[in-house]
Amino acid sequence: MSESGERSKTTELEPHTPEGVAAAKKEKKDFMIVRAFWEFIGGIHRVIIPSKTEMATSRQGRRVIENDPNPELWRWAAGGTLVIVHCKDRSVAVLLQRDMGAPSYPGAWTMGSGLSSPDDDLSDPTRIAVREGFEEIRIAVQPKKNRRGVPKNRDSGIVQPVFGDAALDNTTAYATSGSEMDMSHPDVPDIFNTRMDFERERKVRVGASFYKAHGEETLEVTHADGSRPTTSQSGTVAVDPKTRGIDFLKVVEVDLSEYYLDEVTFFDGEVGEGGKPLNRTVGCLEVHRTKNSDGSTQSLALGSRFVRAQKGGKDIDHSQLKVESVTPTLLKMFESVNGVSLDPEKLRAFLTGVVHADSGHSAPLTLNRLTQFVLASLPRLKR
Repeated sequence: MSESGERSKTTELEPHTPEGVAAAKKEKKDFMIVRAFWEFIGGIHRVIIPSKTEMATSRQGRRVIENDPNPELWRWAAGGTLVIVHCKDRSVAVLLQRDMGAPSYPGAWTMGSGLSSPDDDLSDPTRIAVREGFEEIRIAVQPKKNRRGVPKNRDSGIVQPVFGDAALDNTTAYATSGSEMDMSHPDVPDIFNTRMDFERERKVRVGASFYKAHGEETLEVTHADGSRPTTSQSGTVAVDPKTRGIDFLKVVEVDLSEYYLDEVTFFDGEVGEGGKPLNRTVGCLEVHRTKNSDGSTQSLALGSRFVRAQKGGKDIDHSQLKVESVTPTLLKMFESVNGVSLDPEKLRAFLTGVVHADSGHSAPLTLNRLTQFVLASLPRLKR
């Protein structure tokens, strides 16, 4: 492995320097990725950012990096969050269906994820994962009256997950602000429109915590020039040869136990040109949760059926959702959380195989049925 990445002759890339990063920030580029080395040795993923590497801030530059003929060079950084929402009546994992114009895996189901931005610290993939997850999956609550088992006078507004860590909480505050979105667009639900009352956004701050999935691994990030200390973090790592991408993924539990699922609004926070929302379909996948005696989570298992779906913040028929394909990040996260080994076709079949087309309802999938499915058809991952 050489000390620096081979310089390209294309004008779509530029040197990754402090001046270049500052210029990308000033120009408010949507993303910034770099060429980096990746290796997996002794059970540890290592990302090494060369002392002289290049970065991309455009779709054209992204394609150059993702189609690099050098097998040692990979795209860094990217990340995402599997958002698990615990409501009064049930727990769900919030998924998105990619738009047909997406640069990779159009139409596939995925989790909230994306590329690093010029403002991100490439040595801190956890914050990148959290920011991307909650930028793409916006959540709001609107309490209904006369609901049993919940406090009176519950708050209404945009949900901001709070970890109790200053850096992470600043990240979620920014991610849930919607500052890059055209809030006047008709696809944006009224409850997410903070422009008219920007000085005091209607934020509902709720508890959030990381869930350690079975398949989490250690990832180290090293700057070859020694400009930053090497960092080591634990998460699910998805390696995609097709896009030359390394994605760092986390599972975050969001406590909405004072709200029923039908009081929660989900909205796609991804934007296109001019701040126009992509308005992709949001699907809520059932989650099986086992609790400890103190009410905390002991274990989670992702189920096979959607129990709710929304588009533009409005409910649509979840029984009509189709899973034609899944992204490598969702595949890897499903493996990591459930502790199984899957291929895309088996996961797609699992997510569609129990739906009754005649009734629009799914056969109940108990944790025992899920376990039987796993043990019968899939080898266990090493723990």
